[in-house]
Order: sequence, then structure tokens, then C-alpha cells
Amino acid sequence: MIKLDVSKSYNFLIVRPDHIGDVILSLPVAESLKTRFKNSKVYYLAKDYTEPLFENNPFVDGMINLNTNGKFDKDALVDRLKKAHIDISISFVPDKETTPAIYKAGIPIRIGSFIKLYSLLLTKRVRQKRSLCLKNEAEYNLEILKPLGCTPYDRKTNTFFPKLYITKEESQKAKAFIESNFSQKKPLVILHPGSHGNSKDWGIANFLNLANKLKSDYNVLVSGSLSEIESILKTKEAKNLDENNFLKPVGLREFISIINEASLFMTNSTGPLHVAGALGVQTIGFYPDKLTMNCLRWGSFTKDDNGIYITPSGVYHGFQTYKQPDLSQDDPKRTDMSVIKVDDVYKEVCLELKKI
Repeated sequence: MIKLDVSKSYNFLIVRPDHIGDVILSLPVAESLKTRFKNSKVYYLAKDYTEPLFENNPFVDGMINLNTNGKFDKDALVDRLKKAHIDISISFVPDKETTPAIYKAGIPIRIGSFIKLYSLLLTKRVRQKRSLCLKNEAEYNLEILKPLGCTPYDRKTNTFFPKLYITKEESQKAKAFIESNFSQKKPLVILHPGSHGNSKDWGIANFLNLANKLKSDYNVLVSGSLSEIESILKTKEAKNLDENNFLKPVGLREFISIINEASLFMTNSTGPLHVAGALGVQTIGFYPDKLTMNCLRWGSFTKDDNGIYITPSGVYHGFQTYKQPDLSQDDPKRTDMSVIKVDDVYKEVCLELKKI
């Protein structure tokens, strides 16, 4: 264990230069650090588009942008890191860009997973077998803190989970949008068909057919990026929905505040699923049974583990209930999302919404 005075003020740097979901699953680390080192500051090294995730978060004091003018510039990054006077960095997955930069910046204590060659540039390496996918990504992240004497991670007693913070003004604006968009007050269901290629998708047609079945009893919104919405609107299934069933692309903070008003959020394995989970919104996620993509590793990390995961092998209530199918790892049945039928999902959705 690294000997540190918990009463002193240190500058911690959480290195997470990935996507929205990756960042959200690392947020418990910030809270754990702030809980043990109460007088310290916690910063993120991340991509600029993820910065809205940190707004109003009492456990994050700021963000250092990975890129310079939209591109990675190691020398410029090293300069920013030096000016930040970072004492301790935490790298979950050491990489060819950030790990040499934090080394060159002279950060005294550099902690991270011992899983790649770049790990040799760290001062403290934690051995993990992430490739086995036996735990949630957030659990692997919390285990990295062991050398700092933070509360040892235990699934039964853990109190650190991802959280996003919405202001009263943001909430009021989201409520006003929903009231103006729908003539009747009904539970809001959001369907987000895309995943930016990060996983094996259930398919746009399936999401839209499901939306069509739900729209008479619920207020339904279909969301996506600008390019995703453009593709969605070109499909024949989109013609069965009304204009107000499609959410025009908005900024990340506004999207987060709208998700916060939903009774149910449905998507593939992608960042917005973790946004919903961090807000306490009920989720249904579509996941393949492929080892590196399954819901055990990439499910929403919530206190009650109440996310619902629908995979080719079945329906799982909570990622901890997930069971690998008895198939070889390269069996195409593991990623055949076509076996998930709209009518079956509709029944699952209705059962869940009856609990409201």
C-alpha cells in the first residue's frame, strides 16, 4: 500500500479518455477518493464532449481536456498536466497516448492496471484479468484504488455508484418540453436505437416497431445523434410514428435532463444506458452474449442492480443474474440479436411499466 496522509490535500487525476459509458462507470472512483482524502481535489483527463457529465458533481473538481483544438498533441497535454500539479494519476487501461504523457509530465505516483506494455510507465501496477469479464467495469475500476487504502471493494457492502446531477432549472426545462410535446400526461418511454458501433445492436426496425406498439398507452420518444435520427427517419417503420415521437438532437446536458424525466429508457449497450442508470431511471438494455460485450461486464452499475438485460439467451433482471450460455465463444448464436422478438419485448416492457 502507498503511504499517504489522508488529511493532506492531493491532486488526483482519473484518466478516462474514452466514451460516455466508460466515463460514467468510473465516477464511483471519484467519490471513493473524495471519501478517503476529504481535503484533496479530483480531476479527470477526458475528451471534451464528456465534460457535461461532471457538471454539479461534488466529487469532481475539474477536467483536463485530452485533445488540443480537436486533436491529440502530447506536448501540449504534458504542458497542461504540469500546470495542474497532479500528485497521483489513476489509469484504468494504460494506452499509448495518455500513459507516456503522464509519465513525461512527471506525475510522482502513477497507478493503473498491469495489462499492457505501457503499464511499465506506471509506478504502481495492479494486476487484473479484465479480459475474463467476470465483473462489471465499475468493479474493476474501484479495485484499482486498493494501493491507496480506499475502502476495499466488496459487492455486498459497496456504497459508491455512478451519479449525475441535474439542476432545478434543467429539470423544469425538461418537464416543459415534455408537456409541450405531448397532449396527455402519460409515462415517458425513451427508445435509443443506436450505439455508435460499440456493440451488437437490436436493430432500428425493431425499436421503431416497438415504439409503434407503445405509443397509444405511453408518451414515446425515439432519440439518437443527428446522423442516427436522419437514418431512422428514412426507414419505412418511421412512417408509423408521429413527428413528436422523435427527439431532435440536443446538447448532452439537455438530453440528460430529458432522460431524467423518463419512466423507462431502452437502448443497446451504449453510453445513454449508463446515463439513465446513473439518474436512477429504469433501463432495459439489449446485449449480445459475446464475452467482451455482455451485460455482466458492461451493464448499468446501480445500487439495486435493477436494470433489465435482454440477450439472445434470455432475459436477466440485474447484471449479477446473467449466465453465460453453454456455447463456444465463437458461436454466432451469441450475437444473433434477431432472435429477440418485438412482441416478447413488448410484454416485458408492459410488465415493467405496470409497476409505476
